[in-house]
This record gives sequence, structure tokens and C-alpha cells, in this order.
Amino acid sequence: MDIPSFLTTYGGPGGIVAVAAWFFLSDRKFNAERRAELREDIDREQKDNADLRAALLDEKAKRIAAESERDQERARRLALEDQVRILQRREGGEA
Repeated sequence: MDIPSFLTTYGGPGGIVAVAAWFFLSDRKFNAERRAELREDIDREQKDNADLRAALLDEKAKRIAAESERDQERARRLALEDQVRILQRREGGEA
């Protein structure tokens, strides 16, 4: 039943009060539904953000591990180069 037919059927002050009550209740219902939708959206966004933060931390940990491995390889290479230089000096000095 739409509002004009309701007022035609139940006209007068009682009808106006009934329409006002109907508007009030439907507005409250709409607001409650909207709040629920917003809460779901917020929860979904927070979950997505948490997932992204976790993925970012994983990538950061992988990058740090790769940099550490690179630095260890560089240190090994430098140590071997130093040993080669020492051996070359010994061979050059003994000859």
C-alpha cells in the first residue's frame, strides 16, 4: 500500500500519525541496514589490509634474506681474493 492510498483510506490526523510512524520506522530500518553494510565493508577492508601487510612483510623478509646471502657471498669472494693475493706474493717473493 502506497502513502496516498493509505491517506485516502485512513485520512485525518490518525493517518498522518501512522504515516509519520511508518517513515520513522522505515528510516530506522534503512539506517540499520546501511550501518550493517558499512560494517561489512570495513571488516572486509581491514581483512584485505591485514593480508596485504602480511604479504609485504613476507616480501621484505625475502629481500633481507637475499641481501644477506649476497653480502655473505661478497665476503667469501673477498676472502678468496685476499688468499690468492697472499699466495701470489709468496710465490713472487720466493722465486
